[in-house]
Amino acid sequence: MKRLLKLLAISAFLVVGLLGCCHPKHETVEHSKQHFFEGDSVIYLTESENKIELLTPNKPELKYFTEKENTGNVFSGRYVKEHHPIALKNGDIIIYNRFYDIEEKLSFRDCTIILQDHYKQGRITWTYGIFNKDSIHITKQFYDNGNPKMTEIDRINKNERSTWYENGNIETYCKRQGLIEICDFWTDKGYFDRREKYIYSSENNQFPISKEEIDRDNKFVRKIK
Repeated sequence: MKRLLKLLAISAFLVVGLLGCCHPKHETVEHSKQHFFEGDSVIYLTESENKIELLTPNKPELKYFTEKENTGNVFSGRYVKEHHPIALKNGDIIIYNRFYDIEEKLSFRDCTIILQDHYKQGRITWTYGIFNKDSIHITKQFYDNGNPKMTEIDRINKNERSTWYENGNIETYCKRQGLIEICDFWTDKGYFDRREKYIYSSENNQFPISKEEIDRDNKFVRKIK
């Protein structure tokens, strides 16, 4: 999961870097005056100071280029020939596919992406939040039925992780602070099962050096091999 968080964070910062600084206030684009660009795969539906809606009618064509070769604005693999980068100071960019189902939503605060939501067939699949001011990263995943699947909250020297069964019942809740992590487990019927304690050799180590089962009062029960 740490690797996933790093990849998502890198992706977010790359998008911000490619988008550039915030652009001036825009006038709302009437639906009858949509921007069409020959060869592009992005159509502006609406555009205002706090909201941009984009339509991607075609499957984006993959392009391979180095940083030195890049001379245009690239947005999630889609090329846009516009006089300004796609960015907002505060607000949302919403992207739809050719069936007008929402695919992605990016929320901006002070010219920076703080939240990325991804959808499949109009249903949210995962979301990633970056709140650098408070040093908090949040990742959420969802089942196809819309129920939560996983939530992970990363803070400095502190991590919380929850998982759910597809039926909506809680499966695990883990809280790690420093070298100690305590995890609670439930059955798919919603009954509490057990509590485990893990000890790590370092804050960045993902593999515990010690495992033991403890009761709900955090008293030792047995060693786990």
